[in-house]
Parts: sequence; C-alpha cells; structure tokens
Amino acid sequence: MQGIIHLEGGLPHCGAGFENTECEQAMAAFASRQGFNHCLYLAHVYPPMTRPTVIQAGNCPEGWLAAYSTQNFAESDPWIRHAQGHSSPWLWDSGSQQAPAPFWQEALRRGMRHGCTLPVRTEHGVIGAMTLARAQEPVSLDEYARKSASLQAFCQDLHAGLLKRRLPQLFHRPDSQLSERERTILKWTADGKTSSEIALILGLTKRTINFHVAKATLKLNSTNKTQAALKAAVLGMLF
Repeated sequence: MQGIIHLEGGLPHCGAGFENTECEQAMAAFASRQGFNHCLYLAHVYPPMTRPTVIQAGNCPEGWLAAYSTQNFAESDPWIRHAQGHSSPWLWDSGSQQAPAPFWQEALRRGMRHGCTLPVRTEHGVIGAMTLARAQEPVSLDEYARKSASLQAFCQDLHAGLLKRRLPQLFHRPDSQLSERERTILKWTADGKTSSEIALILGLTKRTINFHVAKATLKLNSTNKTQAALKAAVLGMLF
C-alpha cells in the first residue's frame, strides 16, 4: 500500500510560515467562493514506481481520509487516474459513474456528488489533480467556462507550492551537487543508453562512464543508476 501524507492545506504563495490549518481554511474558502463545498488536492510522487507516495491536501468531508486509507482508494482513484491520462478538466457526477464502484459510493455518501477535476503537472513530470466537489447541482460547461481561469490559476499555484514544500522531504538533495559530467551521463542514462553507448557518444571510456555513474548514484543515495537517474529527474537536477 502506498504511503500517504495527509496535509491540511496548501496555498504555496503563503510561504513557509503559513500554518497548515490556515492553508486548509484557505482552500475551503476558495471552494466556497467558487460555489463548492470541498477542495481536494492529490498527487502521486515517484519513485518508487511500484509504491508511489500519495500527497493529499484540502478540506475533505469528515471520514473521507479514513475511508480513502482503509479501502486503499489510492490504487484506483479515478481523479488521479484521469490526471495521469488527460490534460483537460473532467466534470463528473458520482451517481452516474460505474467504476470503481466503492470509490464513487463513498464519495456520494460523503456529499461529493458533483464536481470537477483539474489535472496539473510540474516541469519535472509530477502529476497532480485538484478536485472541487459539492452535494447539489451538476457542474455545467458554462459554469466551468466562467470559472476556469480562477480554477486553473489556483490549481497551478497549489500544485507547485505543495511540491516545493514536500519534495525535499521525500527526496533529500545530496550534500554535494552533481557535476556537469555526472548530470550529462545521467541524462543519457535516463534516455535508456548503456554505459558503452554513452562512452561512444561522449568520446570517453566505459570505465570513465561507470566511475561517474557510481559517484552520482552514491550522491543520490540510490541503489543503481536507473534509480539515480529517476531521482535526479524528479528533483530537477538534470535540467
């Protein structure tokens, strides 16, 4: 089962001194201004690829987080699944969704019958979803069109700020920065090149390539070069 970090908030531009409870209140206030009862944020952070960390934030209905954890909704959450496969918003009605049935039944029971989900991602590829939900009145295309600019702006700020705050806690940056040579080699590694191929591309020996890979892997506290390249990419160290 994935690890879950429960955050009550997140207006990123409020800075490090902004308390989590205040962030939750700010998200709730934003939802209310837009005509919704709840504003929820979710992101899956990789690596590890088989057990991503789930980051949640927002003013969830009472009992939602407990149900989400005990029923392992992170494995099948349709909101984050939509975000992983689409860039467009999703206007949904939990009463008409077929699968996964337990998720939608729980959402309906918790007063989240109608809503919209906005996919969002960083330049490092971390995908998140912000969902606004309410008990009454479907979200029409006209309503979304009127509110889309505000929703998208808030969603982007929320996503960027929460990840800026939380990624360093999940993936500690190495004490020593990657050298230019190490960064270049990890880029080619991330592209699927072998040490022999990278040696040919850079005009170096395979032994030299492996030396730099080993140093980078150690700096990133990784078990092998594949994990090192993935972790460096998530932390924005290859750009």
